[in-house]
Amino acid sequence: VLFSPTAKQVVVHEHGARNVLYGGAAGGGKSHALRWDAYMRCLSVPHYRALLLRRTYPELENTHLENVPVDQANGLPCEYLKSERKVRFGNGAVLQFGHCEDESAVAKYLSTEYDAIYFDELVTFSEKQFLMIRSRARSTKPGVRPAIKAGTNPGGPESHWVRRRFIWQDVTPKEDPRYRPEDYAYVPATLDDNPHIDQAEYAANLESLPE
Repeated sequence: VLFSPTAKQVVVHEHGARNVLYGGAAGGGKSHALRWDAYMRCLSVPHYRALLLRRTYPELENTHLENVPVDQANGLPCEYLKSERKVRFGNGAVLQFGHCEDESAVAKYLSTEYDAIYFDELVTFSEKQFLMIRSRARSTKPGVRPAIKAGTNPGGPESHWVRRRFIWQDVTPKEDPRYRPEDYAYVPATLDDNPHIDQAEYAANLESLPE
């Protein structure tokens, strides 16, 4: 068994909405779920293309890139192209890792189509970055429906638009004529969802943070 998802992670993996946000308490297993959602899709569909983003490169390295060799060592059947920040599978599927530190960085993701796009810590991305990069989630593969999935902790510099789109679902036609509430889903994460950490110690660390 390479990955044993929690009950809440299963909801995220199987959700049918086009845009799914897995958000809430730190330590709920959100980043891990996003990476493994991409792995599973790549393993299941030949030539699948997935993109997983963090806002900055250090965040990407600390959260995901350092864990890919661990995933390989645990049995994930893939080739890790470190210099290209890419995971390649035997069926031709590819998971590309990237970062988007400013608005100009968006352009490098607009020339390629992806079957799935993942935003880790969505509240660090601007709404413009999200909408522009999300537009590249398209697929011509039979039976494959493009997916956009995101994870995030509460708060953050861009939390307002994330709440409005995914939780409040009150974006007006004037603000975005293409917005449809049924295209967005929110799956709340709690510390209790993750049995793989010392919850009491982790909770104590969170509670020691400033208000």
